[in-house]
This record gives sequence, structure tokens and C-alpha cells, in this order.
Amino acid sequence: MPIGEALINFNGMITVNEIGRFIWEQLQEDVTQEQLLDRITDEYDVDKQTAENDLEEFIESLQQGGLLQRQ
Repeated sequence: MPIGEALINFNGMITVNEIGRFIWEQLQEDVTQEQLLDRITDEYDVDKQTAENDLEEFIESLQQGGLLQRQ
């Protein structure tokens, strides 16, 4: 789900699972990675290390696709 400048330049389709959708929705707010990890572990039955690994992978995919920039 690209937005802004990324939407103009995006030419493809993104498919995400339930947790990916949850993360994407959370990223619409000004949230730190630590806050996001807390939200994921509160919402889903997953340990913090697994959530952190998956979050890093998801964020990296978004960055590689030009859909997210770290601040």
C-alpha cells in the first residue's frame, strides 16, 4: 500500500498477511520500533525476539521497495 511519492512511482502489487497488515496500519502513526514491537506482542501470540526478527524483515522489504524510509 504505497502512499505519497512512492504511490506515484509504484508499479506493482503488494500482498501481506494479517501481521503485515497490522504493522502497516501501525506505521501510519508516529511510532518507534520498540512501541511497535510492544503492540505486536500485545496483539499476537508471539515472543519478542520472533516479532523483532519478522518486523526487521518486513521493514527491510518496505525499504527495498521504496515504500518506507527510516527517520
